[in-house]
Amino acid sequence: MAASHMDKALAQLESGGKKMRFRSIMSKEELRAELDNLLLQKKTFPVSDHVEVKKEDFITQDEIDHRLGGGSGFHHGSFRIYDYFMEGHDSKEAADFLKHEYGTGGCSHALAGADHSWEDHDFKGISLKKGNLSKPYADVLLPWKAVEKRIRKLIQEDKYLSPKGKEAYAQYKEEQAQKELEKAQAKIERDTKTACKDAIERTIAEKFDGRRLPKDTAEEVIKEYGIDRVSYVLANTVAHKQQDARLSDENKEWAKEIEPYAMWENRDMIVDTHPAVLNGFINQARRYIEHEKELAAQAQNDISDTSEGN
Repeated sequence: MAASHMDKALAQLESGGKKMRFRSIMSKEELRAELDNLLLQKKTFPVSDHVEVKKEDFITQDEIDHRLGGGSGFHHGSFRIYDYFMEGHDSKEAADFLKHEYGTGGCSHALAGADHSWEDHDFKGISLKKGNLSKPYADVLLPWKAVEKRIRKLIQEDKYLSPKGKEAYAQYKEEQAQKELEKAQAKIERDTKTACKDAIERTIAEKFDGRRLPKDTAEEVIKEYGIDRVSYVLANTVAHKQQDARLSDENKEWAKEIEPYAMWENRDMIVDTHPAVLNGFINQARRYIEHEKELAAQAQNDISDTSEGN
């Protein structure tokens, strides 16, 4: 019915009996063909309720490389591995290092894009699996020699660290450098305090005549090593000798404000001299320190007065 009406209308347009009220962008033939297409009986195709996705029964090199680039699973593991390889160790040393760095362990979701994937590592190497853990449909074991060889190649081709990994590695190196600097500074300070302890022992031994200690004994050591170091060494010594009654209660209270605990790792900074003589040395040191503080306070007051006068 619709087709006959259109044919009649098209014939009238052709003969000039009718005119279109609006301009058409399609020709008469295209309009007729479109109608024929609409009048065709549509076919339906059944769709299965279950779509089976074909599983890849293999693990690609890209998947392996991506996993290796994640490192050993420990914090900054990939950075330690990268640094070790950059140091120029041979293949056997590098393989042994990897075995130690990885240790024994594993994880799930091991391969990118594969939820049911697994990674295990032990003394044999790295095992990668897809599918059920007990019955995987894809399984590969990479001995440590093969792991070492592949990581070395990735590093040589600048593919071991991802772009984000490279940014994180740069930050890691900065932090490591700062830690090394702080460690070196701490060692220098500790060595200096140990030397200060030795200087206190040596000065007491040289100046104590068996009855008295010259009043400038502590001053000499303080001028060489500074108030803070001498104070710490003395306080640390008192902390380790808290039960000795030959050390005054006043000196014990003073020491607690500087070093309240007898730390085992600080036993190399214990002054080894007679406790009574040590007590006299501490008295000297405290008097000198208090005198220096008073002088510093007075100097500061004089500066303030001068500033106000101007």
